[in-house]
Amino acid sequence: MIDLHSHIAWGYDDGAVDEDESMAMARVYVAQGVTTVAATPHVAFGWATPLLDLDERCAQIVDRCRALGLTLELVPSAEVYLMADTLRWLEGRELGCRPLGASRYVLTEFNLGGSPNEAIRPLGDLIDAGWRPILAHAERYQFFWRHPDRLAELIEMGVSLQVTNGSLLGEFGSGARQLGERLIEADLTAVVASDAHHAWRRRPTMAEGRARVAELVGEPTADRLCHGNPAAILANESIAVTGDPAALMPQKSFLGALT
Repeated sequence: MIDLHSHIAWGYDDGAVDEDESMAMARVYVAQGVTTVAATPHVAFGWATPLLDLDERCAQIVDRCRALGLTLELVPSAEVYLMADTLRWLEGRELGCRPLGASRYVLTEFNLGGSPNEAIRPLGDLIDAGWRPILAHAERYQFFWRHPDRLAELIEMGVSLQVTNGSLLGEFGSGARQLGERLIEADLTAVVASDAHHAWRRRPTMAEGRARVAELVGEPTADRLCHGNPAAILANESIAVTGDPAALMPQKSFLGALT
């Protein structure tokens, strides 16, 4: 499996606190059958530490893994908070703003408690410039619990969606679980990832998440969301998402359809 959303690199944000915890997370990943992890620290001006030495820090983790006989590849990447200047930050690699590996795919987010209104323009800017935004933990935005049709609008713009394992396992409440399952079952999800932050809570749960996806939609789709699409993204290739965003639109009642 490949995890495209992880805070395994220590010392940048609210993820791993030190190198030892990064290594503890690495051991969990290997035990779960994960071979590649995109290290995606937050890029958010004002609170996250600039990712200026991320390549070196990832290499240090990989070297320690090899010394212990653990096979794990880390791909230096970022989780980018969407703001008006996001495109400029990305193209100038300001303060470590970067895509997933060497691809044109960019893991993005906005305020979990807010609306997508302020995110639409920077997402459009990225798409117009040839980048391929992926919205991190799409199922956790409370706004979309109430207005899933607005999430459909983002999909139609060209935004891909990442669903988090923990949501499918009930770790973020019923709203996130219900929307996450709906996105999986409607085949509107590009990637399932862990968004792991620590070795002791919000842990890497790729194996459990993949098992839940397989329960919902079968083994082939579970493999596509946890390996095939992530591998294609890192190779900068097209990904398979075949669902119709109309599945998120409000459904008219039978009586309403007659009036």
